[in-house]
Amino acid sequence: IILLHQVKFLYPKYQRELEEILLDEARQYVIKQCSSCLNNWTKIAPYRLSNDENVTSISDAGVRVLSIAYSTDPDDVSYGVILSSEGQVMDFIRLPNLMLRENYSADNRIKKEKDFEAIRKCIKERVPDVICIVM
Repeated sequence: IILLHQVKFLYPKYQRELEEILLDEARQYVIKQCSSCLNNWTKIAPYRLSNDENVTSISDAGVRVLSIAYSTDPDDVSYGVILSSEGQVMDFIRLPNLMLRENYSADNRIKKEKDFEAIRKCIKERVPDVICIVM
């Protein structure tokens, strides 16, 4: 009876618990490795303008960075952000139609052109020193 109880009830329960624990540990390990890898990729010196570039464009605000993050999924909204040299957000733009296909319809073409116009306007107004595009 005890052996039957172990085989029918306890061992399957232990197996499920062990699988859950191993799966959780595997997820945590992958997250830790990915964050470590991303940290190593971004662990570089701060951006500095070279001597031949226009140094007068740098005001007291320091180096300004325009970063645009997008996804290949057309349903995801893309964003652009202007960062100061201290990492503070100076301005941001929402680009909901950036990944629409132009050739699909005239409406998509117009929407996508509005997003590109918002990017152009942001670049003209804020004059970033660096533009970073991230997928």
